[in-house]
Amino acid sequence: MHETNRMSYSAMLLMPDDFDVDLYDSICASITKRGQYHHRADSHFAYAWKAIAYRFRAMAECDEDFTDSFPKRLSLPIEERFAERYRQEKAVFGFFANGISSIECFFYAAYCFACIVNPNGFPLTDSQDLKFTPLSAYKKFATHLRGDGLTSEMECCLRDPKYREAREMRDVLMHRGALPRTVRLESGQPDLVAIPENPKDLSDDWRYKIELRADFTMTRRQWLSDTLAHLLARTSEYCRRNFDTYA
Repeated sequence: MHETNRMSYSAMLLMPDDFDVDLYDSICASITKRGQYHHRADSHFAYAWKAIAYRFRAMAECDEDFTDSFPKRLSLPIEERFAERYRQEKAVFGFFANGISSIECFFYAAYCFACIVNPNGFPLTDSQDLKFTPLSAYKKFATHLRGDGLTSEMECCLRDPKYREAREMRDVLMHRGALPRTVRLESGQPDLVAIPENPKDLSDDWRYKIELRADFTMTRRQWLSDTLAHLLARTSEYCRRNFDTYA
């Protein structure tokens, strides 16, 4: 179990111990120092950066709620299991919605701090310029910052099968419904619960290959924490080259 006891002074929020508060806050300080002369880009950066912390903590709370709830289903009377199932579904929805949002907010923030350095390459001249996705933001970095460590880390994130799985889960939960479950009972063993690995396909083609266990969100939280840590580390390097030497 992670402790939520580290204060981020950028977000003014206590954060879990698997979120690098020091790096997160130092990046914000570096960018804000120069961003004060680029009000529009700095304003959009600021609310995106704050949301990274908000979404990460919300994701972490949903992870802990699911991890606590899932084992209880075996010991509850039948009439109480439906309420516990609701608790699990609420936690899974919040986990993927907030987890993917933290990644998307990072890419949004990255576009905005790149605009401070290169406003022609990363324009923010009207509201249409704000309509980009993580992929289109990455493509801007690939065009104007090819070979940069941050660009490479962005590509690794977007190509990662775990990112694609999480994004697909978020999309299905957000726009289609709750993930279906199958339960296999074996004598003397806990029931085995599974969800489809391809929930966007037709129901006849669903493959129930993802086992639903108490660590279902925990392992994916570890991936998200590691991914954000790598993105923050490369962002810190970018800041040292582009912001920290700014007078």
